[in-house]
Amino acid sequence: MNLSVEDLSKGEFILLEDNQTDGSFMLHHFISLFIKGNASVCLVGFAQTMVHYSTIGKKLGLNLMSSIENNQLKFIDGMNLFQECLETGNTPSDEMDPIDLRRLYTEIKTTLESFSGSKPLLLVLDDVSLLLNCGVNKNSLANFMHYCYALTKTTEKKLCLLSLVHCDTDVDDEDAVCLRDSLAYRMTIHIHVKGLETGYSRDVHGRIEVTRVKKDEPHIYRPGKIMQYKVNDRGVDFFPLGTSVAVL
Repeated sequence: MNLSVEDLSKGEFILLEDNQTDGSFMLHHFISLFIKGNASVCLVGFAQTMVHYSTIGKKLGLNLMSSIENNQLKFIDGMNLFQECLETGNTPSDEMDPIDLRRLYTEIKTTLESFSGSKPLLLVLDDVSLLLNCGVNKNSLANFMHYCYALTKTTEKKLCLLSLVHCDTDVDDEDAVCLRDSLAYRMTIHIHVKGLETGYSRDVHGRIEVTRVKKDEPHIYRPGKIMQYKVNDRGVDFFPLGTSVAVL
């Protein structure tokens, strides 16, 4: 995948969507890209703990705990913070008050502001779809994401946003589709990870399509670059369609 830290400009919104597969490996790919590129990362974990990210990082040749000590990486336990919000007395419902997510937003904003210097900065949200499962209203969640995206525009730092959402075509989940469509309106890069229609393969784990939206032509999408991938212990390998070991 020909994306580097230098290729990502201020205000970039990378929407990572997976369909009938686990696309979280792409989160680790970008975290590794920024850390190894001497950039900074703010990681908001809803799906996993810092121990999980640290374990994966070691396989990728990263010492994320050291990155935290050096203030290159800062971790926010998003799910724990969300649970604390609920314990204050508010209960999620279809009429959920956006204030339940305001505290989370404030924590993210404060953490981003605590990064010093002018290094490129990546804000990772892994993954906001889980908040729908926790009962958060889709409109409240869309508003929360809008404010997070607005941070990429208002901060003086070169800030990019990366968010993972699940949208499985074999499941009737209207809220997930509405959330995906809302985020797609603001995205500048769409990475769609999809499992193989033919089922499991040892040499190919799925296909990935990367579509870049031109900023001077917003919301006009052109066919993206399609490739296949294989996840391994040291990261992920990308290759053109039909060029895997299984085919050749």
